[in-house]
Amino acid sequence: SPTLNILKMSLRKELPDKPLLFYYGKRWPSVHHARLRMQCSKLNYDLNCRLYVRDDPACRCGATRETACHFFMNCPLYQNIRIELFAAVRKHAVCSIETLLFGDANLTNDANKSIFDAVHDFISQSNRFV
Repeated sequence: SPTLNILKMSLRKELPDKPLLFYYGKRWPSVHHARLRMQCSKLNYDLNCRLYVRDDPACRCGATRETACHFFMNCPLYQNIRIELFAAVRKHAVCSIETLLFGDANLTNDANKSIFDAVHDFISQSNRFV
């Protein structure tokens, strides 16, 4: 490229667009939601197997691995708030870890925002990342 600006513009054209949904919501739960998506959260599995700062990936509930899937879908410590999460998501889509983390490309933007609102509420109410 003849100039730095032309090089920057050519590089920007090759970057995929980031989903606007990933910038949606209140900052604190949205940051933790993004960390869960990238597998660099404060969950014990991520701290142990991804970031190498924890010796044990086990959950406080006794499960051998505290993953995002375990946190959202199975952990008995969050059973009460999970009921609300699943009810909110099922209005729009099948409740899966992929839908909770990334939304659903087949849904409208409003439906995905509703799902992300429920996920953010779950993250906040869990007090897991405080």
